[in-house]
Amino acid sequence: MNCEEVKAIIPSYINHTASEAQVDAIEEHLCVCNDCRQFLGHAIDKPHIPVKEKVEAIQTEAPITTKKQGIGIWEYIVLGIGFAVLVFFIYLFFKG
Repeated sequence: MNCEEVKAIIPSYINHTASEAQVDAIEEHLCVCNDCRQFLGHAIDKPHIPVKEKVEAIQTEAPITTKKQGIGIWEYIVLGIGFAVLVFFIYLFFKG
């Protein structure tokens, strides 16, 4: 069973109206396909939307991207203070 077939049957799978053969095929496919597992998770996580609309909404969703965060101002301040303390202790070590 391919991904498109699984995604078409997922509403029946969620509503417990799929045949035993379909349930077995879907569960077998879900064991090897991360994309379909995520699709099923999205369909289950949106209970206020009818299942057919959930499938259409999930198929049209843009992929989720995460924003990479760089080092913020507070991290630079902490690093600067740490560096200054290190230099101070090195100075004391060589001075005395």
